[in-house]
Amino acid sequence: MIILDGSAYDSTVATMAHRANGVPLVLYLKGHFPTEYDENSRGKWLGKAIQWYAMSRLIRSCSHVVYVSRWLQDKYLATARIATIKDKPSSIIPVGGDAFFCPDEGQSRHEQDAEKSLCYAGNFDYLDKARGVLLLLDAFSLVSKLLPGLRLYICSDGRHRRLLQERAVHLNLMDRVVFTGRVGKAELRDYYRKSYAFVYASFLDGSPRTVIEAQACGVPAIVTASCGAAELVVDGVSGIVCKPSVESLADSITYLVQNPGIRSSMAAQAAEHARRSLSWEATGAKFNEVIAGLRRVDSGEEEPRR
Repeated sequence: MIILDGSAYDSTVATMAHRANGVPLVLYLKGHFPTEYDENSRGKWLGKAIQWYAMSRLIRSCSHVVYVSRWLQDKYLATARIATIKDKPSSIIPVGGDAFFCPDEGQSRHEQDAEKSLCYAGNFDYLDKARGVLLLLDAFSLVSKLLPGLRLYICSDGRHRRLLQERAVHLNLMDRVVFTGRVGKAELRDYYRKSYAFVYASFLDGSPRTVIEAQACGVPAIVTASCGAAELVVDGVSGIVCKPSVESLADSITYLVQNPGIRSSMAAQAAEHARRSLSWEATGAKFNEVIAGLRRVDSGEEEPRR
């Protein structure tokens, strides 16, 4: 079996191997939706045409499509240029979390800290991702008026960083918002662990791994219902799913910070949810179901739809 990670990467090799050897091809779509490349100024139209051609070819060849979220699946199914994807058996399997990200059992300091901090991690290479951080900055501006001791760490980088820093300056937040740039794996885990909450707003993400990592570290996640992140959080249990608006995001942050008991309960549930449902072990078990289904097809049985 060939499991192709992404809609175009290594597609030629995978398709040739599939055709030459009759090996089943599973297309694993993690969020590289073709419209993400609209902002590429060099070779924009040619690159887009190649992307669509590669996508269409893979869809014709593959035996099964795996989406990382229902949100991403809906985007593909609504795209007329690749309408044949509707005819393919499919599954929803989120990205798995790295076991490196786990709670620091020796520390439970959040309720006693004089300075509570929030954390965001991701990237803002594309404008639709930067729009989510702009939304977060606007919401944090409202929250900081009620909670002046709160600090926000943005552990990310991308070509829209200057736009975001200018917004922070405009909102008089540069003494409360820290742009760390890209950080290493161990340093990122430290930022997660010391955060009172992880906040993620985006308009273009299939299954953001950082939302999984933060919960795995025992940190409640506040996410907006505008991308696949909402499917990674159990609303009211491991975190909060709010509307993609400044007011709703600000209210959710304020609520969690002002209710430490609820925060503590969500922290414990976040770690358990990540371990039970969002680990690579959980993801692997779901992929095993897909593989078993393809084996049934090879033996003459019909593969069930998921």
